[in-house]
Amino acid sequence: MSGTGAPVSAYRGLVRLYPRPFRDEYGADMVAVFGAQLRDEAAWRVCTRAAVDLVLTVPTRRLEAHMNRSANRVFPVAFLALAVAGLVLATVTGELAPAAWVLAMAAFVGSWILLAAGAILGVARLGARVH
Repeated sequence: MSGTGAPVSAYRGLVRLYPRPFRDEYGADMVAVFGAQLRDEAAWRVCTRAAVDLVLTVPTRRLEAHMNRSANRVFPVAFLALAVAGLVLATVTGELAPAAWVLAMAAFVGSWILLAAGAILGVARLGARVH
């Protein structure tokens, strides 16, 4: 079937929507299979099937890549710093109501729990990559 250059080029561009590790491993093969299918079947059928596949699998692969990335420790550390700063300020000024003190302590303890959980998960993921 002639005229497969433009659909293959367009598909090659759409394959870039996948996350880089997935694209590096499977991208060339996906484009090759797409080109072979264009030579064997009607272009409208191959392009429709590829479009449906892209719509279904790109978000899935992106979500998997997002879930497999390392945890961001900025938020727990910032939360901890904010809680400590609030406690120090309240202690220095002596203006901490009982309810505010409970909230500040909850933020302080909660941030340590988040920090510890992040560290444990990070060590567990590191161990899983090594083995």
